[in-house]
Parts: sequence; C-alpha cells; structure tokens
Amino acid sequence: MFRKMRKTSGWMAAAALAGFFFVLAQSSALRAQGPSTEEIYNRKCAMCHAKDGSGHTPNGKKYGVKDVRETVKKYSEAQMIKIVQQGKGANMDEYSDELSPAQIKAAVEYYRSLAKKR
Repeated sequence: MFRKMRKTSGWMAAAALAGFFFVLAQSSALRAQGPSTEEIYNRKCAMCHAKDGSGHTPNGKKYGVKDVRETVKKYSEAQMIKIVQQGKGANMDEYSDELSPAQIKAAVEYYRSLAKKR
C-alpha cells in the first residue's frame, strides 16, 4: 500500500512540477510580446487625450487637446501616425524612438476607435 502511495505521490509531484513550468513559460511568452495597445495608449497618450479620447484631463485642458470625434474629422489615419512619430508643436512629444511603427499604428487605430464609443 505504501509503495503504491509513493508511486502516486511521485507521479502527482511530477505532474504538478510540469504544470508549474508550463504556466511559467506561458507567462514569460506573454511578457515577451510587450504591452497591449490599450496599455500603450494609457501610458503614452491618456495623460493628455484622456482614456476615453475626450481630452478632459488637466494636461488636455492646458494644451487645448480636442475631443477624438473632432480630431478624426480633421486628420486621416496617416496624418495622425505622422504626428505620433514626429510630435506636434512644443507640447506633443514624438514617439518614433520609443514605439515601433506597428505600435504607433495600433495606438492611432485605438485612439480613432474611441470616437465610435463616445
């Protein structure tokens, strides 16, 4: 009976250890993918443009940031990508050194999508 328990315990320990390493590998793979588009927007853009795209933040008011619904009427996606890459005036930083072209495009698409939610 004890021999059978020892075999079962060994098998269960091995399975638990394998499961632990599987979960660890999965979480490492997710971290390697980088932040989500929403996380990028919230870290880099929301301080001025607001999480909902309204521009209603202290910085947004200070710099005259327009509501996303106005902005999408004025600028095409390509123009907005260029603004994010190069900055705009003295108040909007350029992000081409911090974000990849794909991340910039995704952040612009995310920002533009906020106009549909409002």
